[in-house]
Amino acid sequence: MKQLLFAGAALLLSSGAQAVTYDAFETFNGVQRAGNFAWTSAENQVLTPLASVDCVINNTICLGLPGGAFNLPGVFKSTGIPSTSHPYQPLDRLLVHPGASSSLIGFFFAPTAGEYSFEATLDALTSGTSVGIFALTDAGGVTNVFANGFLGTLGASRTFTGTFDLAAGEVIGIGVNNAGGFGGDSTGLRFVVTQNIAAVPEPAAWAMMIGGFALAGTAARRRTTRIVFA
Repeated sequence: MKQLLFAGAALLLSSGAQAVTYDAFETFNGVQRAGNFAWTSAENQVLTPLASVDCVINNTICLGLPGGAFNLPGVFKSTGIPSTSHPYQPLDRLLVHPGASSSLIGFFFAPTAGEYSFEATLDALTSGTSVGIFALTDAGGVTNVFANGFLGTLGASRTFTGTFDLAAGEVIGIGVNNAGGFGGDSTGLRFVVTQNIAAVPEPAAWAMMIGGFALAGTAARRRTTRIVFA
């Protein structure tokens, strides 16, 4: 009986577990901080938020750098209609592109303190790609570039993952730079963050647990030993 009660208690403790997922592609709507993601141009350690601009890729919604060549760096999401100006624009993920002299960094801002896991996959969309890629956190006042790589050929792909404890407002960032030239640096990006929330039993669950343990104690006190004589 005790084993059953303890098993039931374990189920009650775990039943409240939750996970909140933030998807950069699903939530992107051409507005900064949609879905807790922000998009910036980075040059000489200066970050400039991207803004609403005329999208250089048709049939997309976008954010770009006003005044930059082709309004780049930029981030683009298909409207669902294939682009005729950029045949490599994907329908199922974002397209990110660095500027002529600046990187593009997409930041996820933690809405509350907690543990966050992320997965970001970047893939080269055009021939002649020579784009540098990197992942970073900014937490506790320290910026840490913890992963980097290079996409040098059409179809090349790289996935970054990690789990971090973040305070509210701290960030995970994914970036692309031009690695010497930016004409063929269109890069696909899937960027998903999951907030892991510990289980907290509801009041009814606590009541059932307490009642269960009380029954276990009562049963133990009432247990008798029966002796059988041969």
